[in-house]
Order: sequence, then C-alpha cells, then structure tokens
Amino acid sequence: MRNRNLVQMLVKVLDREDQDLLLVVVSFLKKLSIFLENKNDMAEASAVQKLSLLRTTLCLLNLSFDTSLRRQMVQAGLLPKLSSLLADEAQRQLSMCVLFHISMDDSFRSMFAPTADEGMMDGEQKMDVELISLCINLAADRSNTQLFCEGNGLKMMM
Repeated sequence: MRNRNLVQMLVKVLDREDQDLLLVVVSFLKKLSIFLENKNDMAEASAVQKLSLLRTTLCLLNLSFDTSLRRQMVQAGLLPKLSSLLADEAQRQLSMCVLFHISMDDSFRSMFAPTADEGMMDGEQKMDVELISLCINLAADRSNTQLFCEGNGLKMMM
C-alpha cells in the first residue's frame, strides 16, 4: 500500500464534504494507522490536522502513540476539543486515552491548565483508571496541581 501512496491519497480525500465517503476513508485510515509505515505516511501528509476537524478520536488514539504526532495534535489545538469531549459519554473513554498520551510529554502538561478541570472530575463516585492516570500525569505540573486542589478536586482524587 505504501508503494502506491494510498495513505496520501486517502488523506487528500479528507478535504471532501461527502459524509459517506468520509466515513469510509476515516474507517480505512483508522485500520491503516495501526502499522508503523502507514502512521509515518500519515504524519508526512498532515493527517492530524484534517482528522481534528472531523472529531475522529479513535484514529487519533492510534496516532497518539507517536511523540511527533502528539506534538501535531497539540499544535492543531486539540487539547480543548478533546477536553470538551469528556462530557460526551460516547467519546469520554477515547478522549481520555488520547489526553493521557499527550500528558506523558512533560512539555505539554502545562498546556492542560486552562482545561484541567473541564469534565475530568464531574462528581462521579468511581473514577476510571485512565482518568486517574491522566490526573497523576497532570499533577506533575504546578499550575495543574493548584487547579486540582481548588474546590473538591483533591478530595475526588483521593
């Protein structure tokens, strides 16, 4: 598939407006993103910027395992978008996992401060493992720790 530049062609199709076509292309890109060579081709074709517009969190999750692609996600302004998806029960788990992967990089932790309290701790009694892991990573940054300590944040985490 790499010899025929299939990934580049599929990423170009993401500019189209036909919903059915986009659904098929995103589904195929999601499956291709599992393989290293396809992931690298997606990075070269700037797939993250185009996917961010389509809210395709599952494909973004597959791509978030790569440091350079996480950087592209932050540069594309996905942190606030992913944080807002925490309120959507259908997208919560995937967005938490992508946010967790982004929070593994020290340089991005401080960027979570404006969105650190959005939907992360909504008063639920049992917190997801991914949410706890995300909070632990974010607590390594001073500004995030201060936000967590305000109100019931610290009590919720205990």
